[in-house]
Amino acid sequence: MIAVYGGSFNPVTIAHMKIVESVLNIDEIHKIILLPLADNYGKPDLAKAIHRYNMLKLCFSDNRRVKISSLDMRTPEQLTTIEYMDIFAEIFDEQLAFVMGTDNLEHFTSWNDSEELLQKYYHVVIKRDEDDINKIVENDELLTKYKNKIIVIDNIGIDKETLMGMCATNVRSYFREGRFTDLDKCIVEDVKAYMMENKVY
Repeated sequence: MIAVYGGSFNPVTIAHMKIVESVLNIDEIHKIILLPLADNYGKPDLAKAIHRYNMLKLCFSDNRRVKISSLDMRTPEQLTTIEYMDIFAEIFDEQLAFVMGTDNLEHFTSWNDSEELLQKYYHVVIKRDEDDINKIVENDELLTKYKNKIIVIDNIGIDKETLMGMCATNVRSYFREGRFTDLDKCIVEDVKAYMMENKVY
C-alpha cells in the first residue's frame, strides 16, 4: 500500500517528518508520496511551491520509501482530493491510503466525493491532542460504514506542547525574527540553510 500525504509544507518541519516516519511504520505501507500544494492554493504567506518542493527533497533525499510529487504544481487547475488520488492509483496500480488529521476527519463527510474516497481508498488518521477518534467515527453514519478503511496513528512521538511550537506559522515567525535557537528545534539544518540562502520568507 502507498500512502498519499498532501499539504502546504510551508515549510516542512520535524513534525511533518515524524508523521512520515509514523506512516511508514504501518506494516501495510511500503511507500509514501508527499504532495506539496501548488501556488494557486491561495493560502496566506505561502512560499513558492518550488521552494516547498525543494525543502521536502532535502529532508528525504536519503529515504527511498519517500517520493516527493510535483503533480499539483504541474496542474493548471486545483485538483480535488479524489482527482489526485485517482491519478496516483492509475500511475501505481495498487492500493492507496490518504493521510489526514482528526481535524479533517471530523468534517470529512461534508467533503465532495467523501463516500467515493472511503469506498476506493484507505485513510490514515493522525490523532491530534485529545481527540477521540472512535467517538468521531461512531457519531458519523458514513464513517461507521467504512470504519474498516480507517487506520489510526495514536502518537507520532512528540508531546503536545512541543508539537504546538513546531507549527509552520511559528517556524516562519522564528525565521523572520532571527530566533534561530527556537528554529533549530523545529526544522532540520538543510531546510534552515535553504530558507536563508533563498530568502524564502
